[in-house]
Amino acid sequence: MRRKRSNSIEELTVEQYAALEDKSIVDVILSHVKPLKTLKTRICDIEPRKPSLSDFTLREVIYFKNKFQSGDIEEVLHHVYGIKTTETANVYSVASSLKWLESEMLRINENEKRLSSEKDSETWKQSGIERLGGFGEYANLFMLSKDITREDAILNMPYYRIFDFQEISKIWSEIEQKFSKIKREQS
Repeated sequence: MRRKRSNSIEELTVEQYAALEDKSIVDVILSHVKPLKTLKTRICDIEPRKPSLSDFTLREVIYFKNKFQSGDIEEVLHHVYGIKTTETANVYSVASSLKWLESEMLRINENEKRLSSEKDSETWKQSGIERLGGFGEYANLFMLSKDITREDAILNMPYYRIFDFQEISKIWSEIEQKFSKIKREQS
């Protein structure tokens, strides 16, 4: 039995796309696809192993950040969907899934920016905060664990729990500072 050869542009696989001499028309269409979680292959639809990138462990999210920074987003796609290759996947679906991954990473980055205090940024700079820059994500991990024996446990926790803890800690610190100021003014 011969395998049906796909002539429909909607059924174009990554493998077939790679073989195209002129990709310009397809590239225009790919640039307009919407972010979607589901990855479609010839055989089945594949959902990410977790509902969101924030549900992966802190270790995995750090890995994702590093891969995004190095431009190796396809490696993140393979990890998130638990696949080894995208050759048989629909090229439009892969583009949509990559856009979903980018939107998830953007959301994580925006959330993390919310944690940094703009009002104290100059004071932190004067204090020498940039000296920690060379340690990357490890500086954050160290501040969370305060103990080298707890680092693996923290790395294996879901990212959202770590982020929630940091956000609550920041809010609690602001409340404590305001409370102390009010108490001093009342004295």
